[in-house]
Amino acid sequence: MTDARETLAFKILWRLLWLIFTPFACLVFRQRMTFEAPFPRKGPVLLLSNHVSFWDPLWVAWPARRGVRYMASANLFRLPGVAWFVRSMGAFPKERFVKDKDSVLTLVRCYEDGQVVSLFPEGLRTWDGRLAPVRGGIGRLIKRLDARVIFCRNLTGHLTQPRWARYPRWVPVHMHYSAPVRYGSEMTAEAITADVVERIRINHDPQHVPGVLFGFRLAHGLADYVWACPGCKALDSLEVHSSDGNRVQCGRCTAVWRVTVVGGMKGEGDAPNLSVAAASDQAKALVGQPPAADRERLDQEDISLEVEDARVLLIKGKGDLRPVAEGRLVLSSRGLAIHGDTDWSLPFEAMKVCFVDVGNQLQVRTTDDLLLVQPGGQSAIMWEHFIETWRASTATAS
Repeated sequence: MTDARETLAFKILWRLLWLIFTPFACLVFRQRMTFEAPFPRKGPVLLLSNHVSFWDPLWVAWPARRGVRYMASANLFRLPGVAWFVRSMGAFPKERFVKDKDSVLTLVRCYEDGQVVSLFPEGLRTWDGRLAPVRGGIGRLIKRLDARVIFCRNLTGHLTQPRWARYPRWVPVHMHYSAPVRYGSEMTAEAITADVVERIRINHDPQHVPGVLFGFRLAHGLADYVWACPGCKALDSLEVHSSDGNRVQCGRCTAVWRVTVVGGMKGEGDAPNLSVAAASDQAKALVGQPPAADRERLDQEDISLEVEDARVLLIKGKGDLRPVAEGRLVLSSRGLAIHGDTDWSLPFEAMKVCFVDVGNQLQVRTTDDLLLVQPGGQSAIMWEHFIETWRASTATAS
């Protein structure tokens, strides 16, 4: 059982944070909510939501008006200052893409103690509002707890500051809460997971959002996510316009797009109109399957992607970084390698997953370690797509 002093301190601190956050929710975020039923004031609740923003824990929990515990990335607890803040909000750490028994036991204990536990089944924040893959463990967890579940769909939060964007936009946050749901014992974990996916999915590309919308420097950060020009298809060629932070231009073909608050790219002149999500999909389609920056070079030299002056570091403990290798980073059909003063390589067989975490940090989890890869100023999101697609295809082939 939870220690009584810990519970009392958490309730007091949560109430204080709730009071501080309330004017921001009402005036800054213009948070508007609809409910299918009143939010329960007592008893355990598993609160599930799509993951659209760093602010999600506060946005999702605010209407509950009671202390909410939630599972958060262990990487947040490695950042000075941030760790204290997220713990104060009721967070407990979860290592990504590994079995973390301690975090699961903490979650179960909180739920069985009658608390509200908030989870984001996607694990990672969305880049553009589209639902990221939901792992099957959420269905097993719900079934194990025989949980009372409330679903929250954050309909517009992904527009307030897209994950790729460096500056926020002023967009009202609209959220919808379901009535409590109880799955029967006859429903399989797989069927529960499928239902969770449908209940938290949103329209990621809204044509109209009610209320006043405003933004500035809308193009900053876009080149990291849209890493191929929608016009001439050149890789790593987009940049913020020299005289307008709301526009992005191609350094190769000089095409220009105006970025909109609701995730659009309005082409100027002969440049095509498309959404940010569509431009990202186009970049992925351009490099093919498996991806290659230059297909002929892949065939002749077995080089899919490369960059000079890259670094690989080992993440230890509470964010300690230890240098592993530095030099020219090459992705081939075999894995990653750095050619420098000290050569280093990592075959796909030793990789468990590659992902982009907080601060656009490219990380690779191996059988034994967590590595930070810094690809020499190139897009970490582009490298993640290349590495993870190759890794997955290699695992399928074997």
